[in-house]
Amino acid sequence: MCPIIAGKVVSSDYTSEHSPRVRLWVHRVKKFLFGLSKFINNVPSTILREAINEAVPLVLDLIPKKLRLGVSLYDLSLAVFWRKLIDYGVTEVSIIKLIRIAKSNLNHKVTHGKILKILSFLKDIDNYADTNSKIYLYVRLFVNKLFEAVKNRRVEFDDFKIPNVKRTLVLISRRIIEEVSGGVLLGGSPKVLAAAILYVAIKLCNHLLPINVSSSIIEDIAGVNRFTILRRYKQVINILEKSIENPQIVCFLDSDG
Repeated sequence: MCPIIAGKVVSSDYTSEHSPRVRLWVHRVKKFLFGLSKFINNVPSTILREAINEAVPLVLDLIPKKLRLGVSLYDLSLAVFWRKLIDYGVTEVSIIKLIRIAKSNLNHKVTHGKILKILSFLKDIDNYADTNSKIYLYVRLFVNKLFEAVKNRRVEFDDFKIPNVKRTLVLISRRIIEEVSGGVLLGGSPKVLAAAILYVAIKLCNHLLPINVSSSIIEDIAGVNRFTILRRYKQVINILEKSIENPQIVCFLDSDG
């Protein structure tokens, strides 16, 4: 039986601790998914890499179910990868397109009916992605899109600072999610909340993040109306002010960053 390793980042260091069979599975899944990703256009490469990295451990977790579901390793891999893309808000890549790429370009036998069976199974798994996880996934998607805009010179920024600021922005957003997750006002679409929380992180911590982003830019990258973002921004700030004495404390990551 496959070891349960969901939630861990699959790396050569980790998989080397397991059997040659597990390492072979990881190799095949990653090779297949990276092969698929080469034929996907207009999606940031960072999103594709993260989706693959998160798909691999879930595929390994599902291998014990493979015989009962009557599916192949590649059916599992394709279905989970597509599900991860959806979690990241990438809806323009259809399951039909991925199946066509797998068959025509990669010469793998995958079956539409079996993949639908896997997706139905995933939908039934309890807590497959709780609300906080979905918000966090959207935040990471939006941060990646934001820095794509930086590269295209739509947002002014010093290039040499990009990696550190991206990491800091994601960590601050995650801390805000954790602080406000118990708030009674924090309901609604994870996508909308992610856009508002990202805007909160940028405005609240502007003394640490040398980037100036308007609500209109967040509207553009997130596909969320800027007036909705501003309204939810005020709600998130209110919750922060009630939960911690000084909301700006979320900006300082020395303790866990």
